[in-house]
Amino acid sequence: MTTPTRSDIRSGLGRLSSLSPAVQELLPRIGDDTSDVNELGRILSKDPLLVARVLRLANSPFYGLPKQVHSLQEAMVILGFSNLRSVVLSAGVIAAFSDQVAIARSLATAAAARSLAKSLKMNPGMACTAGLLHNLGGLLLGHFAPEAWQALDSQPMDSVEARLQQERALFGFDHCELGSDIAADWRFPEDIRTAIRLHANPPDNPGLKLVDVIHAAW
Repeated sequence: MTTPTRSDIRSGLGRLSSLSPAVQELLPRIGDDTSDVNELGRILSKDPLLVARVLRLANSPFYGLPKQVHSLQEAMVILGFSNLRSVVLSAGVIAAFSDQVAIARSLATAAAARSLAKSLKMNPGMACTAGLLHNLGGLLLGHFAPEAWQALDSQPMDSVEARLQQERALFGFDHCELGSDIAADWRFPEDIRTAIRLHANPPDNPGLKLVDVIHAAW
């Protein structure tokens, strides 16, 4: 059974047809605090399909908004930049994959992480994005190595660490490492990259609050 290398997966990312040009333009800006909703609106206006996905997701129970959002301008006002950016990433990045069960789990983790972050007075948008993308590596391996990934899923798992060891033995890396690497390529903030890398087996470190939130939400 041939398995892809990290380089194979990186080079194949450009073939993810749903990763639209608008999302590709947004990704390098995710850590740019000087961006604003007007800039985000300019980027989104290039991709009407992505705007439609954003509005559909913004109106889902996932975000629990008090009123229906009928336009991108309304979404900008109601959600604000941080949350709107999370919705865009939800609609754009995750839409590039076809594993609906894994996507549903990512959405559930994101919703739980957002709720926990609000209760802990942390940034809910950041937690939402980290929760959504915590299994990015798993989605990528399921896409680029479906037979190998399904074979792993069919095996009994004694512990999370045992599963990660199985992944390392098969691929040379585990899905947490891969997801963190790709998040680094996409210039996500370090806190999100760290949460992706460590969420499955967090160290005892009180400074890694986002990691703990994603682990609890997962």
